Amino acid sequence: MELRFAAVAPTVSQRADGKPMLVGYASVFHAPGDPGTEYELWPGLVEHIMPGAFDAAVKEDDCRGLKNHDVNNLLGRVGNKTVRLSTDAKGLRYEIDVPDTMCGKDCAAECARGDMAGSSFSFDVRPGGQRWIERADGVIVREITAVKLYDVGPVTFPAYGATTAGVRAAGSDHAEARVALAEWQATRAAGPEQVAALCRSHQQEMQAMCDAHRQECDALCAAHAASMAAGGDMAALCKAHGKAMLALCDTHRAKMQAMCDAHAAAVAAMMAKMESKSGNAPDHAAAARARHLQILAKQA
Repeated sequence: MELRFAAVAPTVSQRADGKPMLVGYASVFHAPGDPGTEYELWPGLVEHIMPGAFDAAVKEDDCRGLKNHDVNNLLGRVGNKTVRLSTDAKGLRYEIDVPDTMCGKDCAAECARGDMAGSSFSFDVRPGGQRWIERADGVIVREITAVKLYDVGPVTFPAYGATTAGVRAAGSDHAEARVALAEWQATRAAGPEQVAALCRSHQQEMQAMCDAHRQECDALCAAHAASMAAGGDMAALCKAHGKAMLALCDTHRAKMQAMCDAHAAAVAAMMAKMESKSGNAPDHAAAARARHLQILAKQA
């Protein structure tokens, strides 16, 4: 489970029935050109929370409202309709009905006074819910596109107070992000060579098929020559030979086409699998396809 913070102070508002509710943004979406929405996890790696990252979570997850991520400071729950989540152009917005508890009353008072400086959310990345991109400056970008939400709520110390938003509390090693990065780097390194190996195997199969076809053609021509030497209707013999050669070549072309179609499907499936494991990294896919084209060019 990972934590991220937004240094946007929550406020206290009123519902239509006059009862108090906490309103805040647990996350701010990445906005190109706004450096405050790009979060540095560690030097050389930044993270973007992409618009749409919370779409599934808002519809599906029974998220809790917690103060400072403390399960003992429960403020509400989506499943009980005391927490309401939504997204807009800015980010992930939450509303929490203030419970009639000491924790609820204290939190509302602290938010009203501005003591709670920001909000936060805890999450896991959903399968396929992240992309990795290496920029021209060498910085790696982790784009979060789909998450599973566990809790949202006010926090006392949002990280990166100098920017619009930030990441986990000081001292974190971002273990989940480091594991995901290592998996992407491993897949990225191995991917093009896996495709190249598949293409080399395809090249060998094509060569073997062409060699067999040449042998079949040689045998057919030798039989035709023998028939011609034995005498007979030369026109009929040549016509029959032409039909046999045409049929043999048609069969060979069909086999070659089927083999190439199967190879293309295998390459596409391998790329899709690698891209899924690597978070659909565009640069990885481009490298694999480039290697594939190089192998095919050598066959020509």
